[in-house]
Amino acid sequence: MMNTENILRPINYPDTVAGNSTSIIDDTAIINVMGVFGLPSTPFNPFLRLEEEITSLKNNKIQNIIIDVHAEATSEKRAVYQMFKDEVNIIYGTHTHIGTDDLEIYNNRCSYVSDIGMTGSLDGIIGMDQANPIKRFKEGVSNALDVVKESNNNIFQFLVIDLEDSLIKSAQKIKLYTKDNQKIISTAVNL
Repeated sequence: MMNTENILRPINYPDTVAGNSTSIIDDTAIINVMGVFGLPSTPFNPFLRLEEEITSLKNNKIQNIIIDVHAEATSEKRAVYQMFKDEVNIIYGTHTHIGTDDLEIYNNRCSYVSDIGMTGSLDGIIGMDQANPIKRFKEGVSNALDVVKESNNNIFQFLVIDLEDSLIKSAQKIKLYTKDNQKIISTAVNL
């Protein structure tokens, strides 16, 4: 399934790893890249791989390019933005599960945010049941993460970008959450 379905894997993983590093739909490419700081894997240099892939996509007349930066450090995500903001349309970060407040649009050509946020329970740790992460921090031993079975406090964070003719018309970070089963806040930042 990983090789036949349109499932992304980091572009800076070896080509022998299942999945595709870039997904192309019509005139839009989505690239996934894995950061190196603080993550357990040792992928290839993400910046060099991105340079190669973006050059290839531009040579193949791909109009719109989106980069999903799965990384621990916001500085690493921001470096991707500074390097490629003139070459791509959207750069968004994932992994830390905490939505950042740095959404911006550069010259109506590129939208950036360090981390979209998460969908999951606010009663756990990064949306997961708190028992195993706490055990890991106390004992230093990794355990599988479990989904919180029941929660009255949940969050759904996402990003909506209006991209038309390779220009960013608007960008919104939206956060919806419930507290004790009541919908409390729906916030949006418009640019």
